[in-house]
Amino acid sequence: MVWPTILLLLVVMPLGAQAAPGGSVFEQVAVKDNAVIWPLDALLEHIARQLADGRDGMRTVLIPVGRSLQRHAAGDAHYFDSPRAVIAITGEPVSATAPLLKDRLYLGHHAVAGVLEVISYHEGSGRFEFFIVDDYRAGGTPHLRAGNRGMCLACHQNDAPIFSRPNWDETSANPIIARLLASTGKNYDHLPWRHGVDVPLAIDESTERANLLPVAQRLWAACGDTACRRQLLWRTLKSRLTGLPETAPLTEDPALASLTDTWQRQWPGGFVIPEPDIPNRQPFAATLPWQSVPTDAATLRQLADVAERFDALALRPPRDRWLLDDRQTPARVFHALGQFFSNTDINALTDALAADDRTVTAAALDCRFAQRGARRNVDCRLGETLHLQGREQGDRLIVDRLVIDGRSRPGLVMRATQQGFVAAGATPRLSDGRAIRALRLDPSPPVLALADDLTRLSAAVAAMPLPDKTPLQRRTVLSALFAGLDAEGPAPVEAFAPLATADRGERARDPALAPFYRHCALCHSSTDAFPPGFLRGDDDTVHQRLTDCAPRMLRRLSMWEHPAGSREKTPMPPPASAQASDIQRGDDLTTMRAWLAGRLATRGQRVDTFAHTAYADLPPCAIYPESAHVR
Repeated sequence: MVWPTILLLLVVMPLGAQAAPGGSVFEQVAVKDNAVIWPLDALLEHIARQLADGRDGMRTVLIPVGRSLQRHAAGDAHYFDSPRAVIAITGEPVSATAPLLKDRLYLGHHAVAGVLEVISYHEGSGRFEFFIVDDYRAGGTPHLRAGNRGMCLACHQNDAPIFSRPNWDETSANPIIARLLASTGKNYDHLPWRHGVDVPLAIDESTERANLLPVAQRLWAACGDTACRRQLLWRTLKSRLTGLPETAPLTEDPALASLTDTWQRQWPGGFVIPEPDIPNRQPFAATLPWQSVPTDAATLRQLADVAERFDALALRPPRDRWLLDDRQTPARVFHALGQFFSNTDINALTDALAADDRTVTAAALDCRFAQRGARRNVDCRLGETLHLQGREQGDRLIVDRLVIDGRSRPGLVMRATQQGFVAAGATPRLSDGRAIRALRLDPSPPVLALADDLTRLSAAVAAMPLPDKTPLQRRTVLSALFAGLDAEGPAPVEAFAPLATADRGERARDPALAPFYRHCALCHSSTDAFPPGFLRGDDDTVHQRLTDCAPRMLRRLSMWEHPAGSREKTPMPPPASAQASDIQRGDDLTTMRAWLAGRLATRGQRVDTFAHTAYADLPPCAIYPESAHVR
């Protein structure tokens, strides 16, 4: 169903307590007058106003037959009528005072389920938070609540967003998927879903960067004193401002002694980098782009079934391990920490530093000129430090080649001012950190204006308190830095006020149900339709629901008998969840399977009745709350 686009209204969201300005980035930009903005198009337009490139700072794909919990919400015959939309914010903020949404806000919307799933970074907690907006539909009353974090982390094992590897064949970038979506004639909330692989590639790259935020916070927390954190911050900012990787070994930096001590003690085998990618999955692997595709309900039900090797619930090995003495580790560490500051932030810092010209000195250049009609070619050197080649055209100097200390830098455009040619955008710097403020070619001799302005920034960092047990917070850092540079910055981070997690129901009185609550309640005792809440209700209700779900539950529990990689399905409880930690060490697994088999016997069924039935064709374990709107 496509909701009328004329209903551009704001639906009141009961928050319990009003979302504080110190909330997650979603709460900062999506809640207005204590309401979540609805419909989705209005919400995205509101978010776009915070981005320098507006809607071009968002990337959207449609995934009709994917791996989300919501994929079954529309029913087996309607995957392409009601696909799930995934939206990643990839654009720079409009200013250093605006919230940084890039790589920090991800939305998953399923219109029929009426659910908006949110992954949103929270500076106060120093982590990504998982939210659900229920009843996000026309005529509904959207309600924002904290997601079940334990359940979310069963898939999001990296504490951050995940996405598939190339070629992203589940998405609307797949020509077969795009053709089937187009055949429905739906507009899908007017989302820009017709695109190539460049869009899922951008989302994949965004989740890769987002994966570094929890990594950086762990490193930040490993610093045991303020001096260590100040040095981490200083080297991070210097790397961002100069555009050069930090290569000095961590072990040779005395200020980082507490970090290296922690590293050697806690991670002797290497600092673990989690894996944000899940395998690429091809729902129509046997179909060529020009061939007809069967879209009957039975076929789509089979296609929507996710084998273990593609399941996000399957345990993923680490992506990497950073060794303390590896020569690449310093660059990796400070690159990860550098993700906390946007290009907009760095440019604003550069402008604030440029406001003070007391550190500017002049350096004579050795230049050669060649006139080519209206164009003058320029070739300038500053000893062995700098080599610049470009062409002067009117009021612009186009630098095609810039080499600083033997390292090639990106080309740039410089514009004529009274001081000489000045770089448009990011200010290039020498390896020692001095900024190239201006290049004066005339009158002779040519001169390069250099500013030793990082001394001011170093002093501002040295004056920052950076208390222990506080996460690295972009807004707090920028607030202090800009104050130290007599410039306007964002307000510091306010207190962290988390939303309450939804009630997951009472525990059973029947002792026979205790193992199920012990190992399944984290995910299956809520009022959500997905995953099914078969442990919600009184004992009689739970008995009935477990009996209905027994064929699928028995298949999932039996997967623990097989080694990872050779299973039909991912076992339950999910291997990454806390509730799976001891399931194979005690008697609970045997007890649960025997109890479920007994329940089937009350219906005259045996376990082996379903032994050769494909998992997708087993009786469904579907328990919908009364408020659910499912086809």
